Amino acid sequence: ITIILLAITLFAAGTFFNAGKEVATKITDIEESFDQLFSASQENDSVKLKGEERDQVNFLFLGIGGEEHISGNYLTDTIILVALIPSSGDVAAISVPRDLMVRSPDGSYFTRINALYSIPPGSNLADPHGKEYKKFPGPMGVDHIKKTIADITGIEVDYYAVMDLAGVKKVVDILGGINVRRFEDIVDRAFPDDSYGYETYEINEGWRFLNGEEATKYIRTRHTAGGDFDRMLRQQEVALSIKKKLEGLSSLSSLPKLLSLYNELQSHFTTDLSFDELMRLMNIGKNIKGGEVLFERIAADLPAGTVPDALLITDRVLWGGQEASILKPIAGTENYEEIQTRVANIIDSLK
Repeated sequence: ITIILLAITLFAAGTFFNAGKEVATKITDIEESFDQLFSASQENDSVKLKGEERDQVNFLFLGIGGEEHISGNYLTDTIILVALIPSSGDVAAISVPRDLMVRSPDGSYFTRINALYSIPPGSNLADPHGKEYKKFPGPMGVDHIKKTIADITGIEVDYYAVMDLAGVKKVVDILGGINVRRFEDIVDRAFPDDSYGYETYEINEGWRFLNGEEATKYIRTRHTAGGDFDRMLRQQEVALSIKKKLEGLSSLSSLPKLLSLYNELQSHFTTDLSFDELMRLMNIGKNIKGGEVLFERIAADLPAGTVPDALLITDRVLWGGQEASILKPIAGTENYEEIQTRVANIIDSLK
């Protein structure tokens, strides 16, 4: 939710500054532009976001490893469906597990949901948008996962945002680090290093200060009792911590930090929100408080019988001659009715 509702503020600011402004090198003109930007966000109610008419705007946030990641660069290991209720400013952020087994885009085989974004275009896939649409990775991969998310949750995605780990690291460092609270120790002796090997990652119980590198490790580690489901909670925790740091960046004194964030995010963050839509979202987002963000996750029964509200179970399948661990609905493969009901109840509770 931080990346969608607040990091895009940085994108909006930079777009405004880069809109053919030769005088942007003059600090006085930059300050005037910055002031106009926030004034516009307060006053522009003529532009409406998709979904505002139904009082529910749906975002899909995808976190990827990115170019600097040594393997699985484009696997969306973070998948968060965000529902914003404009009338109240309330938000639900629902994490979807990366190992959920789903259909491939052409329906010919099964794969994990985190692979959909990275499936390269093929001749058997519809291509109504031309070569630009078929960039890898790019819009086609986003459409693959948007359609699947709609099938699973019953929620049509209005907008998306994609961010890589290097972007998260840079945001945290520019903000001066974040604070998180651990309720138990973590010792991960199989954390992947930068040489295709492993190292030990540890963090102790209590309040902990994290710089950018530590924050990315914190949201990547998964060798705990709850596995990926614990990791989803840590991703949400880091997002909320970043949000708190970003909330104060709407004054002229924050201009240098805001510009630095924007410049660093250029190659690490993409979204299909237009400039006017970004301005509108900024206006709505100013009313969102940390306590009004409802964090949920589609959980699995790990181990069996320990998660009473679980909707998924683990299974082992053969893919390419190798055994792989996947998740599937308790109700049966591709039976998403219980998940759709749970998601609908979460959003109805906001309204």
